[in-house]
Amino acid sequence: MKNFRTRLAALGGGVLAASSLLVGVTTTTAHAGGCVGPACGMIQNLPNSERAVVVTKSWPASSIRGLSVGGLAGGLFREPTAWADVDGVEVPAGCTGYLTGAATATWGPGWHQIHNNPYWHYIRIDC
Repeated sequence: MKNFRTRLAALGGGVLAASSLLVGVTTTTAHAGGCVGPACGMIQNLPNSERAVVVTKSWPASSIRGLSVGGLAGGLFREPTAWADVDGVEVPAGCTGYLTGAATATWGPGWHQIHNNPYWHYIRIDC
């Protein structure tokens, strides 16, 4: 019986040691601003938009790129590196932007922040 308890204690110690090693292990995915999830930070400029938009991967806007009508940007499953998390969109002068999906908003011209959440956003531009 003593031998059994000694083996059980050794096994428990091994499991404890292995589990303590795993405590510090985390999986990493490229993202910015604390956004996680496969569609995090993704935005689509809807096919019925009247204009292309400019998006940024940081806030305030600093690293920007165009997003054509019908185009997609961001999302960890689409762009797992530099453009994983779109943080803002610029509504063109003379237009109105309608954000739907994970959040809803109506925006006038200028830059607007998209807050982090793990879902997909859509923008439609009417001019």
